Amino acid sequence: MPENKRIVRSSCRMCHGVFQVLVHLEGERVVKVTGDPDSLTSKGYLFPKGAASPELLYHPDRLMHPLKRVGKRGENNWKRISWNEANDEIVARFSAIKAESGAELVAICQGTGRPCVAQRQCKGVKEWRSLSG
Repeated sequence: MPENKRIVRSSCRMCHGVFQVLVHLEGERVVKVTGDPDSLTSKGYLFPKGAASPELLYHPDRLMHPLKRVGKRGENNWKRISWNEANDEIVARFSAIKAESGAELVAICQGTGRPCVAQRQCKGVKEWRSLSG
């Protein structure tokens, strides 16, 4: 394998299966994701969604930063805001809902069990978690 090409073992988090995968890299760019034939659970199988991961990762329309709607709903007008601004706004809105209607009105669900990068990076995680009680 050429020097700038390598394969890294990982796990696909695109569905509940969390299959073991081989991530094919050229330099630091993901070029392909395949099932790991040595996996005891998936035995090399990978759902199409997992195989499409590089397309999703590098899609030109992928959101890379928070956007806030400006104008009326449906006008498709957005402005870029910082992660801290987005987090502060979410905490403020959830806090208002909690004050008005009670904490049981808000549910935050994570269907696949994937770790939330935002929870590790945003300053408001404690505020988010404090909304439930």
